[in-house]
Amino acid sequence: SDVYKRQHEVIHEEEEEDIENLECPCLRPSLSQRSSVVVDYRATQNTQCQILRSVCEWSVGMEPDSKENSIYLSYVECIENSKHLIYIESSVFISDTAGAPVTNKIAQALVLRIQKAHLLNEKFRVVIVKPLLQPLQGDLNQNPLKCLLFTYEQYTIYRGSKSMYQQLQQEGIKPEDYIQFFGLRTHGLVNGVPFTEIIHVNSRIMIIDDKQVIIGSADVNDRSLDGACDSDLAVVIEDFNMVRSKMNGVEHQASHFALTLRKKLYEEHFGLEGQISDDPLSDSLWRQIQRQAEENTEIYSKVFQCLPDDKVKTFEQIKTCLLYTSPSPRDRQKSRMPSSA
Repeated sequence: SDVYKRQHEVIHEEEEEDIENLECPCLRPSLSQRSSVVVDYRATQNTQCQILRSVCEWSVGMEPDSKENSIYLSYVECIENSKHLIYIESSVFISDTAGAPVTNKIAQALVLRIQKAHLLNEKFRVVIVKPLLQPLQGDLNQNPLKCLLFTYEQYTIYRGSKSMYQQLQQEGIKPEDYIQFFGLRTHGLVNGVPFTEIIHVNSRIMIIDDKQVIIGSADVNDRSLDGACDSDLAVVIEDFNMVRSKMNGVEHQASHFALTLRKKLYEEHFGLEGQISDDPLSDSLWRQIQRQAEENTEIYSKVFQCLPDDKVKTFEQIKTCLLYTSPSPRDRQKSRMPSSA
């Protein structure tokens, strides 16, 4: 309505005024951080690229009832053909193991690949980085959409007999030996008060065996992958400039682009520098990443009592949970202290 539009414009103008006057607009990593992984893109001259799409009649004028879902097909094919490692970043992770009405089979493809590795006694790892919660207004007990997305992600990963973890456990497989999910969070001080914010993972990447990379706009959900919903674009990159690396202690030929990209992401997210992340199948590296994530989770839980938290199981507990959320723009304006991660 016109009344709602005028109210929205007034609120938007006030927010813009707040933002323009901010000295410290958000909690952010320290600018002094520098990566130890050097990427020489001049070394990636022999590269094969293939454009992928999720499109249909409404988005690109295809024939009625026609669609292209080559992003989805490439994801499934790369998972099925992977030999050692799959690294994924996605802002949403909702797949068929959550049950109807979800239809994309990304999660099931990962389950089948892990079961195959277990059957053949192969070392195989899956690392998935996703947001802890969707960046929607309000808490889980205040926003039904936020709660719904969180619920479907839970049923995709570990809740219910068809979830990824439950399927693996039913086969006598310890999921944590093969797959781990991670989220990102930062913290800082505003007016001497500690605050924490979730870092929203807004990238869509899959790295396979340090050889192939898919980068694009498609999330792991039906909306991005079906082809008849959102229009999305991606590119699969295979760099033929091979470099020596390791997989499970054995010499491995990796592509320069995929290897350096994966190592930079490991350094950024896990604080791993130098050659320590060269071999992503290393048991010591796997345990170090798990231990670090568990310790960080426990510290954030004790200091900030933030969500999600395994100890918070009901909506009533959410109401009584002491949450340290991001300060308002006016509170930030009062602060002169730069934030750090």
